[in-house]
Amino acid sequence: MGIKILILTLLLTYTHSEKEMTIFENLNKYRQSKGLNSLILVEEVSEICNGHNVYMISANRLSHDNFEKRIRGIKYSKISENVSRFYSNPIEAWRNSEGHRINMEGDFNYCGIAEKDGYVTLILFR
Repeated sequence: MGIKILILTLLLTYTHSEKEMTIFENLNKYRQSKGLNSLILVEEVSEICNGHNVYMISANRLSHDNFEKRIRGIKYSKISENVSRFYSNPIEAWRNSEGHRINMEGDFNYCGIAEKDGYVTLILFR
């Protein structure tokens, strides 16, 4: 099996907040508790997540709108998205939702995550 190279079209770098890093660390702790690999955080994908949070804030609702368009610049073989709003611990909230839990426990290697004004978007991929 050859080495896969991740190619992203975005040239921006995203700086994660302390809250985002806590969510990321909690996600990896959860995955490890299930015997799964830790994920690698990809800043360019977090920038995409942040853009989606801005969209959801402007719409004043959770959504997966334009998912196919948002992920065009990501090289992946499998990809999923979780979103949440106004949870102090989105990982705990997603654990209690079957679809979100399945995503968190999926066969992924990378993720992007962003939080803005209580909205959180997580993209998981490999």
